[in-house]
Amino acid sequence: MDQLTGKLKTWKKEGNWEQIAKAVEAIPAAKRTSTQILYGTAARCYVDGVAGEILHAVDWRALADEDLERPDTADWNFRAGCLLACDDREGEAMNRFRRVMDLDPKYAGLAGVMEYCRNRFSRASFDVCFRERVERAWEDFAREEETIRTLMDRDDEDEAAYMELQERMSAIFGGLLCATGFWLVSEPGYRIVFHPMLGEGCYWPLYYIQKAAPKSVTEHWEVLVGDPAAKKPEVTIGDQTICPEDVQVQVTAIKNRRYGARMICWSEKLTPLLKTDPIYVKNCVLNLMFQVLGDIPGKVAIAFFDMVEEPLPGVSVPLNRLPRKLEFMGYRLDLSIQDYLYGRIFRNSPTPGKDPRLDVFSTISRCPKLEVEYRAHVSDTVDMMYEDGIAAGFLSLPNPSPDRGETMRFLNEIQKGLLDLAGEKALTIVGSAIGQENSYLDVLAWDLSRVLEAVRIWSEEQNPRRVRFQLFRQDAEPVTVYRGIKKRKK
Repeated sequence: MDQLTGKLKTWKKEGNWEQIAKAVEAIPAAKRTSTQILYGTAARCYVDGVAGEILHAVDWRALADEDLERPDTADWNFRAGCLLACDDREGEAMNRFRRVMDLDPKYAGLAGVMEYCRNRFSRASFDVCFRERVERAWEDFAREEETIRTLMDRDDEDEAAYMELQERMSAIFGGLLCATGFWLVSEPGYRIVFHPMLGEGCYWPLYYIQKAAPKSVTEHWEVLVGDPAAKKPEVTIGDQTICPEDVQVQVTAIKNRRYGARMICWSEKLTPLLKTDPIYVKNCVLNLMFQVLGDIPGKVAIAFFDMVEEPLPGVSVPLNRLPRKLEFMGYRLDLSIQDYLYGRIFRNSPTPGKDPRLDVFSTISRCPKLEVEYRAHVSDTVDMMYEDGIAAGFLSLPNPSPDRGETMRFLNEIQKGLLDLAGEKALTIVGSAIGQENSYLDVLAWDLSRVLEAVRIWSEEQNPRRVRFQLFRQDAEPVTVYRGIKKRKK
């Protein structure tokens, strides 16, 4: 690393963007390195006061806001990419740079910053990994929890207490996950509930947070993932308050599907509004259904949901009787987050092609969204996890034998060895696959440096031909963690 690059990184940590802009702009444009171009572009956005506006426009929370200005030009996307890369969000930055390539393939400096981002996210370089973030958050909460309980015990109309509670909780957990909500419940007992804003892949980090809660916290608090069933479920739609009794449902099992039934709803009260704003009404009724069942049971029991404008033919029941109906059909409604994550196993068929990760005999996955997006050249879930300090990827090793049974035993030995060496605080294994030439372990690395060190230690003992790690992004380069030592023949 040259001297100036070291200074740029230091100034970035200090937030001294004006100094970065001066230093980079003093260098002739033709002589700037990729790192200098990236840092200089981001710094100029901060100095000009447009960085916050651009970052907000590309933030997942703002994507549905049609009023936000997002000029689809090469310059705007390049600046957005540089800002994201300086925010340690190289995967999202890469998506912006690809758009620049579509608009202007010869854009100055583009190839260099793309290579910079590819190298960074391929090696999953985190300043603070997810394990450390979670440990710090729980340590902070343990120090504050007595004060938080006192604030919660105050009168509901005490606005000052409510604002102080919000500030304390946001300071502790607000930056832990980019797409997660959390709230507190004081009846019965004290509860903290974590809930993902986007996608089922986000449940794994929340389960990790729940398991990491220290004893000093769990003595007073119940830590939950997903809302339990509500005591008085209801939603407000327009000027109407809708209760479960106002919605009729029909539930049928889906053939050849182990998880989830089909649910069709109809409500006389909501039919006029359903004709004018169907998406809003369906989302509200879906919310009501989750209030009746609870988040986790609802995700397991209901796979398909829709609303119709005409009364349902045949036998239907009001929504408040849905739990009894589902239990009669054989669905469990007492599921924990652990039951939900570990009780589902998805098997995918091979997809022959250039990517050997997809040309496999069999795949078992407990986080199928990662593989589904990988197959579709999409990276939303892996990018979201990356932003939180989580490396969602897979380890690949050459098959020890053509025999699949022996290869499966080999994979089981690797899993046990890595968990023993790295520990559950650093690693969760969510799937495996056996391919034509290689075997794969799908992992969520909460502390990637510990995981890779465990891989090296295990490999030095077992001496496989090679071990590679790759994020679930098709444009990520596989990183060789270990290369086997050839044994000399006597």
